[in-house]
Amino acid sequence: MMTASGRVEPRIDVILGRCDDMRAEVYVRATGLPPTGQLPVLSGSLTGPESRLAITLPATAQLSDLGAGPSGSDGAASGVDHSAVGRGILTEPGYWTPELPHRYRLRAEVRAGGDVLASCDRLVGLRRLGVRGRSLWLEGRRWVPRGVACVADELESGLFRDLSATAVLDDPEEVHCTAADEAGVAIIARCGGEPRAACRRWAGHPSVMLTVLPHGTDAAAVASLLDAIRPFKGTMLLGLLVDGGEPPPAVPKGIDCLVMSLVAGRMPDGAWRTPPPLPALAMRPTVGDIRARRAACDALQADLATWRGCSASGWDWAGYL
Repeated sequence: MMTASGRVEPRIDVILGRCDDMRAEVYVRATGLPPTGQLPVLSGSLTGPESRLAITLPATAQLSDLGAGPSGSDGAASGVDHSAVGRGILTEPGYWTPELPHRYRLRAEVRAGGDVLASCDRLVGLRRLGVRGRSLWLEGRRWVPRGVACVADELESGLFRDLSATAVLDDPEEVHCTAADEAGVAIIARCGGEPRAACRRWAGHPSVMLTVLPHGTDAAAVASLLDAIRPFKGTMLLGLLVDGGEPPPAVPKGIDCLVMSLVAGRMPDGAWRTPPPLPALAMRPTVGDIRARRAACDALQADLATWRGCSASGWDWAGYL
């Protein structure tokens, strides 16, 4: 993280490596470390999982130092690497899902000689989320979000869980993402500010499943964003907002899904009856309380099924917002 004075502050990120139901490799990467005459060494532990919705027997995995990692654009001076990487192995890991929002306590420290360069003590979530064909998949099953556009003050965890709803928020703040991590509320974040900084913040929260970039974001901007956030992106997906009144556009490389926006009372352009090459979520504005907005997702699903009719080609929308 860059301070107002232009100085790079240390940052510690968690990256999920090879994993399955029985074993997970977890990498901890510290960047932005101050220059020293000695190579930094990372140590620490991961303990868990823990969740307020379930009781589990915690276990501890020690982090082993893997040496300095690639500094990339972290501000290191020429010839000096100001980053460090460690790895922990979790057996029978507990992954984060809205139903079971497991998290681990990460305690990490980076030293060079006798000096502590960076440290952290926080809860982190590990999440297996991705794309298969034209669908989103979470923990080995198809995940179809029903998104409720809301403001942070409406993010009442019990109601969202009762309705199996995903919160759609404009530029969610750190405190609200942390609360959603704990409560098991999935978030779709609509990015209206500086995407690099926003994505780097949200990548540390398992609740933020999808970041939606604004309409008109071009291929060069997407490529620049991916270059900046690649080590931190993890399994957070990138979506692009597009106009449903027009045919599906060319998709910039690196975009995981499209979010097709509809005007109230209108159906998509006829070209959408031919499925795009990646998952497409449909979004239509609605009014009312949270329950009414959640019900509108089901109404949108029914309307789109009727509109598509017998032209169905073995695919379905990846979500309804």
